[in-house]
Amino acid sequence: MSARPSFPYFLVNPAHDAIVRGDISAVQVMRGKNRQLRNLMIAASVISVLIVALFFLLDRAQSLAARGITTRAQVTRHAIEDQSRRDDVAPLYYLEYAFTVDGISYEGQEIVDAGTYNRVRDGDRVVIAYLPDDPRINEIVTGTNSNVLSLACFTGIGIALAGMIVLYQAAQQRRYTRGGVIQGEIIRVEQKMDTQRKPYYQVHYVFLSPQGARMERMHVLNGEKWIAKTPPPVGTPVFIQYANEREFQLL
Repeated sequence: MSARPSFPYFLVNPAHDAIVRGDISAVQVMRGKNRQLRNLMIAASVISVLIVALFFLLDRAQSLAARGITTRAQVTRHAIEDQSRRDDVAPLYYLEYAFTVDGISYEGQEIVDAGTYNRVRDGDRVVIAYLPDDPRINEIVTGTNSNVLSLACFTGIGIALAGMIVLYQAAQQRRYTRGGVIQGEIIRVEQKMDTQRKPYYQVHYVFLSPQGARMERMHVLNGEKWIAKTPPPVGTPVFIQYANEREFQLL
């Protein structure tokens, strides 16, 4: 659209005024939005990875394996404490083991996950860590805390989903940048109430496609700014970024 309109018109997003006035193309606007989304996703991903790394380092620093001495112990007994009848939680799996330090025998007991419980048999040897000053303080060395691993998994899934959303939005925005700007007109405005009793508006508008077809559509105006703000009256001009009869966007 080359002509600059000199009459009042309504924009859903005031940032699109430059498109309507011909100062900038829709492609440039959408490219800027995509860049902002990409930078936001990169920043959020870096922060998430750093948080996971921090939790991993803290878990490692606090573990007995980082402060004690490791040795091998022999599993002597398996035990299960079924708590499901009492408070509807999963059962607790225990491994009991014995080891020797400087000719003195010690025993230990550790809660483990179901996989470790089923994999290790009585008589098998497991790696444990104990405090050199007091071997009675000991634990099985099982690697990274399961909570940290869960956090890492959820972080990875979150980053992947965020990346997919950004790519999808970028693809959608690129589709809308094809074609040009078409003028339309508001023909009806209806006030509605959402489930929280907050008002919103349904703005019905009409325009002619480049092929001459009359197209009527509806756009919802919601959010805090529309609670006290007056919607545009009937007859107010609007502008549409039009690609085809299925792909267009009210500016």
